[in-house]
Amino acid sequence: LLAGPTRYYPVDYASGESQLPVSELMLKEPLSQGETTTVTVVWPDTGQDTVVMDLQPATLAGMSNPFRLTDVPVVEG
Repeated sequence: LLAGPTRYYPVDYASGESQLPVSELMLKEPLSQGETTTVTVVWPDTGQDTVVMDLQPATLAGMSNPFRLTDVPVVEG
């Protein structure tokens, strides 16, 4: 999550030897053009109404799918 010059990482928890984010870990079904989906991820409150969600290029088990979503509305859950 980008908020001004600061990058925030998702809230995580310990599971055995791993640190896992509080989110859906595997989105297996590809989306077709025009389709939408909802994904839950938990970050600290930055006090903004909209945020930029940014995933930098990284390799996890051979997968690398960087993206940037802008103007994401912040809602309380």
